[in-house]
Amino acid sequence: MSRPAQRTGRRSTPRGALRFAAAVCAVLCLCAPARAAYERPKPPPWIPARYLGTLMRVDSLGQTSRPDAAIALVGPILREARAGGDPRFLALLLRMQGDLNIRAGRPKAAEPALREAIVLARAQRDSAMLARATRFLAITRGQQGDRAGAIALYRELLAIGIARGDRSSEGYARTGLGLAALEAGDLVNARAEYERADALLSAIGDHRGELDALTGTGRVFRALGEYDRARECWRRVITVAHANDLPWNEAHGWNNLGGLEFSLGDPGTAVRDYRKAYELHRSIGSGPDAIIPLINIALAEQHLGQLDDALATLDETLALCRLRGFRGLEASALLNLGNTRAQQGHLRESAGEYRAVRVLGDTASTKDRVEAMLGLARVLVRQDSAAAALAMMDRELVALGRALPADLRPAVDRGRAAVLLALGRTSEALASGLAADRGAERLGLVRVRMPALDVVARCERVLGRPERALAAARQAVAIWEEQRGAPLDPEWRAQRGADGRGLSALLAELMLEDPTLAGPSERVRAAFDAIQRFKARALHERMIGPGDPAGVHMTGTTTLAILQRRSLADHELLLDLFAGTDVSFLFAVTRDSCRVVRLPGEDTLATRLRLYHDLIASPPRAGESGGAIERAAGERLGTLLFGEVADLIQASRRVVFALDGTFNLIPPASLSLPATVGRAAEPLLVSDELVLVPSATALAMLRDRARQPARAGAAFRILALAGTRRPNGDALAGATSEVGHLASRYQAVDARTGLGLDGLSVDDLAHYDVLHLAAHTVVDDQHPWRSGIQLAADTSGEVSCLRASRIAGLRLGAQLAVLSGCESAGGRILSGEGVQGLSAAFLSTGVPTVVATLWPVDDRATATLMDDFYAALQHGASAAAALRDAQSRAMRRPATRQPFYWAGFVLIGDGDVHIPMRPRPIGALPIAIAVGTAIGVAWLAASRRRASGPGRGSSVIPSAGERLIP
Repeated sequence: MSRPAQRTGRRSTPRGALRFAAAVCAVLCLCAPARAAYERPKPPPWIPARYLGTLMRVDSLGQTSRPDAAIALVGPILREARAGGDPRFLALLLRMQGDLNIRAGRPKAAEPALREAIVLARAQRDSAMLARATRFLAITRGQQGDRAGAIALYRELLAIGIARGDRSSEGYARTGLGLAALEAGDLVNARAEYERADALLSAIGDHRGELDALTGTGRVFRALGEYDRARECWRRVITVAHANDLPWNEAHGWNNLGGLEFSLGDPGTAVRDYRKAYELHRSIGSGPDAIIPLINIALAEQHLGQLDDALATLDETLALCRLRGFRGLEASALLNLGNTRAQQGHLRESAGEYRAVRVLGDTASTKDRVEAMLGLARVLVRQDSAAAALAMMDRELVALGRALPADLRPAVDRGRAAVLLALGRTSEALASGLAADRGAERLGLVRVRMPALDVVARCERVLGRPERALAAARQAVAIWEEQRGAPLDPEWRAQRGADGRGLSALLAELMLEDPTLAGPSERVRAAFDAIQRFKARALHERMIGPGDPAGVHMTGTTTLAILQRRSLADHELLLDLFAGTDVSFLFAVTRDSCRVVRLPGEDTLATRLRLYHDLIASPPRAGESGGAIERAAGERLGTLLFGEVADLIQASRRVVFALDGTFNLIPPASLSLPATVGRAAEPLLVSDELVLVPSATALAMLRDRARQPARAGAAFRILALAGTRRPNGDALAGATSEVGHLASRYQAVDARTGLGLDGLSVDDLAHYDVLHLAAHTVVDDQHPWRSGIQLAADTSGEVSCLRASRIAGLRLGAQLAVLSGCESAGGRILSGEGVQGLSAAFLSTGVPTVVATLWPVDDRATATLMDDFYAALQHGASAAAALRDAQSRAMRRPATRQPFYWAGFVLIGDGDVHIPMRPRPIGALPIAIAVGTAIGVAWLAASRRRASGPGRGSSVIPSAGERLIP
């Protein structure tokens, strides 16, 4: 959200104790060049001397974001002036009162005083005052959504300026007309007006006005899609404003630059720019101007899914608005609070915030009122109150009347269509949806067209016109793919991917019903291929990682035919799960068949999946060993999800899961199929190797990728790191055991523990063939790419944290990465590429196989499981078979029978990778015994010191003082 551009030309007050004369001259708009403000002319004689001190105080309060206090001082003077003062002085006070109300964010309250000032100025034939008051009245009309009224006033100001030869008034008039043309979509005239204003105002040395015009020119270039030129304009604004000590304009430049980066999909950079704008505004006490960047920050955080951060920012914003009386901006903060709470699923709280916007009435902008209306309608529909939603919309639209801007009409039509469809009034909904699409296309509102076409497709489907429904859905998907692009920030790309989930599910539904396709098998094939376009695009963007995606191209989306012909083995079954909002799909694919199963939507399944995850991920209480509750829950969930394809699972030797959305919470190894005659219910782990992939396209890519051959005569190089438990440097006993055991049993192991990481750089990771990282991991669900592995702590307690964003930018040659810390596969669930975070980061570097964990693991049980895993690799097992063997052994041990100890380990990527682990020669046995004994002593000592429970548990997000490995 960009700052309202109508509020141009605000002057910052010169510093110094004797600045009042210059401030009065600016207030009176004597149209002198900006340098005259520093020449300290005498105030006009018709200003009574007894008021000079008070007016100086008024000016100071207005400039330091205390407009209400300033208005309180003006009030008594204004009453005295009405009783018999000079009409020119009265006009000045009225103009000041109007300006102060604008500063306070109350344009409607400013209007009466400005209109009276205009009447007085005309009576006195004071063209300077007339120009000044007219200009501010135009600003108020624009802020209230009266574009026609603002244009008329700017044209009047233009005529005054030309008649007087007043280049200042003409320049500001042309700036306002440029804004009006820009908002109307007339980019040619907008650019011409802004460039003429720039020339006029720069000629008289009015840098503030010049920068306002230059800012507008940047907005035109942005609307034209000339983003580099827009960026150049706003960087020039920042440079010129900084050089001339104009912090308000500099802050405005940063805010607009942030808005550009946000729209281009780089919200990380946008937030940094917004914060610079906020700090500048706060340093000069800019009042409501300081609120705009805060709201923009919250908006970026909300779109990224960083909802806790967004709520904190909005709470701060709302408190500032209420403290300062910024009612209009309070409405914007409330609106964004409502949106954020709705995104969290807190519908009652969300509805309360939307209603609070409507209670503010005319103090809220028309745009905020309309968006609050639409948000409340969506919430009411989700609460099964569609009739109440429609009645509310009808009342609000009647109240708005002709004040509803044309550019908001398509969104209103689309919202109304969704409500009508929920009520079963399908024909009316279709008409409203088509109107929304036509209006959005005419105005170039691409982001509105996609949801409008979505509702059109749903209406056509209900009306029994599948061909029309399919055409509308395909058109919407095409718009989504075009707009999604490949932004710089990976979280932003993922969020855009999530936006298309409901649309992709609808397209699959329509494909399964398409009467033009020959038979059920062709329809299933078409639906599968359609969903892979969505999931493959998400995979591609995940593999790009953070940074510039230039030069990175998709290798193509896999299809069912390619997958069956080239990617799947005879003994393999692919279970591809797609989570839709209203309906989910399970595609069960073998080399010669494809079966589709409809499952409940993600909204229905989410709670159940989370409850099961929490049950399995919780360590057993003392004395618990049976695990009967966990087994029963695993059988119920396994039957729900996979019961209809149980025969295919039982006939396979390896099951490959392509999970999606909330399905990523599933630990597949712990799920069971229903018992049958002659076959008891048992975990999938017992009968099958289990592998996870981000998507079917990922599986195809992994199978097509050339494997690096083992180097003849030498073992793979293994880097084994044991990180620290806490920043105090205490080692994890089990992690130390893992590393020590690897070093004692196998050749070419570079073992490093705790403080022994000195001299290791991130770039050195590329020289190893196996990366074993037994360390505490920090998972940040709100910022997945900030997740990291805490590798060491130095003597000062500063932690070396290798973050996912850094990993994803590497190109590694390793064939296997083992992340045996806590929740290393965890992260915020958004889109079809699977769980974000550390595991995805390693896959994006080119590592084909990652072993990771879904929850905080037990330290000692993990050490034993890892020993078994590497022993199986040594004996020639594939990575998938080795993990299955290690988990099966853990499941058979009485002490680790419960799924908590073994089900959280997952293999992501290529399960066929073989690692030639070479044991140490027998001559090394004495050394190995000594090393093992030392490690065992250290382990026992550390075990006595540490508290009970999982040793590698989650922590809070690291502080800003943490550093990366150099």
